[in-house]
Amino acid sequence: MSGVRLEVQWSPVHPDKCITWGTEIFLYEVVSLKDVSKLSCSKVSDTTVANLLAINSNHHYVKCVDIYPHPQPEPDILLAIGQANGKVVLTTFGPTVFDALGLAGKELVPRHARQCNTVAWNPVDSNLIAAGLDKYRADHSVLLWDVLKCPHHGDRRTSVAPSVSHQHPAASPPVELARPVAELGLSETAHSLAWFNCQSRSLVIGMNNKHLKLVDLRDSNKAVMSTPTKAVYGLVVDPHNDHQLASFVENHIYVWDTRNFEKPVLTLAQSKPVTKVLWCPTR
Repeated sequence: MSGVRLEVQWSPVHPDKCITWGTEIFLYEVVSLKDVSKLSCSKVSDTTVANLLAINSNHHYVKCVDIYPHPQPEPDILLAIGQANGKVVLTTFGPTVFDALGLAGKELVPRHARQCNTVAWNPVDSNLIAAGLDKYRADHSVLLWDVLKCPHHGDRRTSVAPSVSHQHPAASPPVELARPVAELGLSETAHSLAWFNCQSRSLVIGMNNKHLKLVDLRDSNKAVMSTPTKAVYGLVVDPHNDHQLASFVENHIYVWDTRNFEKPVLTLAQSKPVTKVLWCPTR
């Protein structure tokens, strides 16, 4: 479909599972070609295929997705979905263990509606999730949530106004909205963000089309380091080296070293516009 972005993302805790998403979210499992007996498969290599396990079509206007890095891997997948109205919704592909944990169905709602550009689970403290939003005057663009402290929105209501149930004559109490545990980027735009793997309270954020900021959330009002650049998109931290990260703008990829953050250590020019960059997870 024209104009629909297609993304591919591997699970951080399931080496054989990945998702693709655009207007719908598809869950695949990579299996050996000799084990295939169904037709809902796509060839990946000469020896493997991607077997379609499930489809999630419940969410519209999806702008970003991240997979929950469960500290004790479960067979199920939990997704954080950032939407065009700024909401982050936790969802699954059906009944899972995350229902019993009270995670599936939670909604993290900003004070003012605007697009959610990026969402990322903390790889160390997996109860924390960061969302980067478009600018809104007198409000923050980066919100940090603790999903274990957020109320569950099982009926998907987001209004704080009381409502009346058709099944119960008594008025329902106001729905309690989750509150972020930290906020930063006042009156700014967050285009992308990434957690550091060994510094569980540190983030790098691409902001305002003009700079990258390194922030320690233990003192979120102070940027640890900042560098001017238009390459504020697609931030990713090297999984093997916390000092190294990458970002892009238009048809250029930039590699940065946080120990010498004034300028990129490497610039890679491409023949076409870049849409995503990733580090190799194995080397």
